[in-house]
Amino acid sequence: MNKASQQQFLVEVDRVLEPIGFKRPKSSYEWKRKTSNNDIEWFHINFGLTVINPSFGVEFQDLKRVLPKESGAVYSVSRTLSSLSSCSYSEESSPNNLVKDIQKYIPNELIQLCDRNVLIDKLSAEDPKLWPSWSLSHRNRLLLLLMASSGKVESAKCKCEELMEKHADNDQIRPPLTVYIQYLFEVYRT
Repeated sequence: MNKASQQQFLVEVDRVLEPIGFKRPKSSYEWKRKTSNNDIEWFHINFGLTVINPSFGVEFQDLKRVLPKESGAVYSVSRTLSSLSSCSYSEESSPNNLVKDIQKYIPNELIQLCDRNVLIDKLSAEDPKLWPSWSLSHRNRLLLLLMASSGKVESAKCKCEELMEKHADNDQIRPPLTVYIQYLFEVYRT
C-alpha cells in the first residue's frame, strides 16, 4: 500500500482517537492512552501490501512489574477489529468505514478488556474465539497471572493443573509453562 493511501487512513483514525485521549507519534501506526489505573490502551494499524489489519488492546502496567522478563510472562490482551466487525479492510476500503467500525466497536470492547474479572471469564472459556489473546500460550499465562493477582491463588493453582494436563505439550513460549508457573507461585504464595 502506498504512503499516500496510508496517510489517508492515519488522518481519519487520528480524527476519532485523538479527541478521546489517544496519542500517536507522527512516524508511528500506533495510538496509546493511559487509563485511570495507569494501564495503556492501544490501537494499531498494520498495513500490508493491500490488506489493512487494525488491532487494539490493553497492557497492564502493574502486571508487567510482577514477574521477571525471563519468566515468559504475558501482561496484555488484544483483539483485531475484523474479529468484531466481521469486515476485512484493504486499500480499497473507505477510511470512513474503518473509522465507523472503530467508533462502533472499540469503546465498549476496551471497557471489557480493562475489566480483569471479565477477562478471567473470557480467558477461562473453552472457545478460543472468546480469548483476547494472540495464542493458547499467551492465554494460559495471562489467565493464571490475572487469577493470582486478583487474590484467587488457590483457583489459579487448580487451573494450573488443568492447563498442564491439557496444554503443556502445546506451549510455544519459552521458558516452558512449568517454569512460568514456578515463577508465578514464588510471587503468589498461599
